Amino acid sequence: MSGFEESDLCKCRKMLLPKKIKRWRSSWEDDYMVVVKKDELLDESSKLYAHMVKHKTELCSRSDIADHKTWYGLRPCSYYDKFDMPKIIYPDIATECRFSMDKEALYIPDGAFFIPSENYYLLGVLNSCIGRYYFRQKCARIGNPMKGGRIRFKKIYIENFPVVPENENLEIANKIRNLALCAVETGFLTEGVFIKPICY
Repeated sequence: MSGFEESDLCKCRKMLLPKKIKRWRSSWEDDYMVVVKKDELLDESSKLYAHMVKHKTELCSRSDIADHKTWYGLRPCSYYDKFDMPKIIYPDIATECRFSMDKEALYIPDGAFFIPSENYYLLGVLNSCIGRYYFRQKCARIGNPMKGGRIRFKKIYIENFPVVPENENLEIANKIRNLALCAVETGFLTEGVFIKPICY
């Protein structure tokens, strides 16, 4: 985001595209989202405003800005602050479980979702063989997931995913948490290691 004034840089937030969300840990790849909230005014002499003007036709054609005072503001969102917190992020459509821990305050656009939590136990269970089996059975599908089709990870399926409370077996929960934390730190974990403690 070189060239923008310091006052505009705070509106340029790191963004992770859904297709770049990986299992366990995702890496930001130099994509940004300009976050200007509804009715927030930009300095018309700024380079950010000049950048927005280049896209004015497309921005003005949006159906969700009818009652806005500006043509460049985003639609209202009640959870902007949650993007700055640690969270589990995942794409809407994927061939497998790709739940990832984000601690970089990444913004995710349409096509991805997040759970506002730094719960490594939950992350481990979501990415487990049990998670894979459950989501393949319950989620809406595009093609056959067993033969390269994709799964729709919609909110209703994630909310209804049955997770055994951690306190029911603290030993197993701690193993899952530690393995998930290790996977987030290294970026991967071999299936053979992870299946054993989760599929009991």
